[in-house]
Amino acid sequence: MTERVLGTDTSHWTGSINFDTMYNAGAKFWITKATDANKYTGIQFEDSKFMEFSRAAFQHDKILTGCYHWLQLSVDPKVAADYYLERYKRFYFDFPPILDFEEHRVIDTLRFSDYAWRAQVWLDHVAQKTGRKPIIYTAKWFMDYFKIEHVSWMSEYPLWVADYTWTSNTLGYPTRMPKPWTKQTVWQFSADGNKRGAEFGTGAVDIDLNWFDGSLNDLLVFSGSEIILEPEPSPSVILPSLKVIKNVFVRTTPSTAIKEIATRYPGEVVKVLEIKSFNPVSVWVRDERGWSAVVHYGVRYME
Repeated sequence: MTERVLGTDTSHWTGSINFDTMYNAGAKFWITKATDANKYTGIQFEDSKFMEFSRAAFQHDKILTGCYHWLQLSVDPKVAADYYLERYKRFYFDFPPILDFEEHRVIDTLRFSDYAWRAQVWLDHVAQKTGRKPIIYTAKWFMDYFKIEHVSWMSEYPLWVADYTWTSNTLGYPTRMPKPWTKQTVWQFSADGNKRGAEFGTGAVDIDLNWFDGSLNDLLVFSGSEIILEPEPSPSVILPSLKVIKNVFVRTTPSTAIKEIATRYPGEVVKVLEIKSFNPVSVWVRDERGWSAVVHYGVRYME
């Protein structure tokens, strides 16, 4: 059987999460809902559990992380993308940005080409702002409504496919592959009705379960999560000193979701005790005062 890595995905419907239990049950990655909008009014909202779950996951500091946006017809896609990115950049998610492409109202209104266009604008904008190629979550039942000329471009993006044929599937891979893809990156193989929520530390009865297609090392490479963990440096390793070139906050942990405790000003020299690289666009260092960003999404604070 091919190598694969188990993970979960959640939203406010999950209720609560114990990340120690989730990780010990075998989940090596976790993805949660970040943003959505009212399908009629276009009023955008953050998932009510996004901050609580994300803080807990980053404090846990073992499970790989990601978050997604549910695409609606009612919002300008660039506006929706920026709203999502404000949440995505609060933390240092391992997974690239993720777009949930499955809004039922598209079927009711027959606005298939419009919805595909909105996805393309959202994805292009997010890729440009983050330097990362987003993932598309969808399923065959939904993609079957679209003409291939409207969605053929999607094959350039990694697929997270929903296909719940696991219990009757002896092949070990999804059998309901949506066009235009021929292969998935992540497979959501189990969801409602599995009664495995408690096993994975959630307050809900059921839990969405996923396979990443590859080894744990493949997942680390895919997510850009070459994290420098926290071993004590050997005597032969000399960590650098960096000079602050732009005002930057000091925090107790390497996350903008944590309130700042001080500010560093241009000219200050930071004698580095520890380095963490969370993804290709975010690097943090720690000295005796605490953690600060060296570079974050194109903004450089130290050299």
